[in-house]
Amino acid sequence: MKKINRIRNRKKVVVLLMALSLFTSYCLSTTTVSATPKQLQNELVESTKTVTLNDEPLESRVGGITYSYGTGPLYGKSSDYTVYKNTVSNPNLPLTKEIGSYSLTALGILLGKESTPAGIAATCVQTVYDKFYGTKTKGLSYKTKIYTHKSYSTGNTPSGYCEKQVTTWYSQKNYTGTSVTTIQFKNGYLY
Repeated sequence: MKKINRIRNRKKVVVLLMALSLFTSYCLSTTTVSATPKQLQNELVESTKTVTLNDEPLESRVGGITYSYGTGPLYGKSSDYTVYKNTVSNPNLPLTKEIGSYSLTALGILLGKESTPAGIAATCVQTVYDKFYGTKTKGLSYKTKIYTHKSYSTGNTPSGYCEKQVTTWYSQKNYTGTSVTTIQFKNGYLY
């Protein structure tokens, strides 16, 4: 009977600590289960900053989403993403110099920062760079059509958030000049 009560108390302590951790912005290690409720209560009363055994920030593990951009979806196949969500466009993405003067990294940072949705896969940067290298353009424009999974139109799939972004890049402002199309996936991982 004593052993059953200890197990129940440990479960209550873990739930209590998890609830309190939301207010302290720290995550708890599962090793806290080995402490007695009295020890934990004393520690919680002394300082909310010492509630942890693991000082990793809570935001990196609970309630946060980290996005990455790649050529494949987090869930399903590329052909499953057929539900049109919206179009995002920019008629004037200015460049301070010709594309050939940028390194791939610098161009990727520029396109990822300036384009909306904010983020771009490395393969897409390479495609844009290769297509427009040698042109005298000092500005780009783009239109991005966003699609979600046919069975999960909100973008929230069983594996996390995922959307397909089909972008047509133009070598001149106002959607003119030579064009190239890139396809990437915005994958959101929940922590």
